Amino acid sequence: MLVTGLLLASCGGPGEEPGGEGNEGHGGAEEPMSGQNGEGTPGAEGTAGEGLIDIEGGLTHQEQMAELEIVVEVMREYFGDDVATIDGKPWSAELHEAESAPGPEGDGVFRQRVGFDVPFDDLEETYEVAEEIAERLGLSENPGNTQGISQYEKIFYGAGLAEGRGFLIASTAEGDAFRSHYQTRLSDDPSMREAYERVIDKNRREREEEFDVDNPRQLEDIDDPFDDDSSD
Repeated sequence: MLVTGLLLASCGGPGEEPGGEGNEGHGGAEEPMSGQNGEGTPGAEGTAGEGLIDIEGGLTHQEQMAELEIVVEVMREYFGDDVATIDGKPWSAELHEAESAPGPEGDGVFRQRVGFDVPFDDLEETYEVAEEIAERLGLSENPGNTQGISQYEKIFYGAGLAEGRGFLIASTAEGDAFRSHYQTRLSDDPSMREAYERVIDKNRREREEEFDVDNPRQLEDIDDPFDDDSSD
């Protein structure tokens, strides 16, 4: 059950309709965050006050990991421990650093991302909770949110565009579940590339070890899942 009487926030993509994105507990590139959602109300944008997140920080890898820890802790207060996992294991900064590379966004910049498995519950209450979470984090509301339940019986709440972050809780396309994630700010700090390369190198070594002399495969044949030049 959700905690009642709360007010929070999230983020959306340009012209994006609620739905279509899974809840994944790993880093990776995400659609650019603009503030216009097809079901939303244009211009419904709030201003956040001082919150738990250091809005001016979050440039180094360690600062971004500390930011994710704050967000995950707050999400767990409202939705329980299972809201954030990685491969079925409870999310932790250590596990995230080992398994989830910062997502490259082009031009040498990276960002961290964590997905959430928000239990499907009362739409109005979940929207209010999203508002409260955003307020606590210090994120301002994006324009284009549904301002409660839309005419399609869905919700879409995004926040953090003004702060360079992305927080989202929204109905899926089918309207029978929620999708949710948090994205840190973009950063070209060298520590972000180092963290990216560390995870990619580890994954390459693990995949290379899966092949023996009866099933040879060269390291260069193993696609980098975050390589901008690799195909899906």
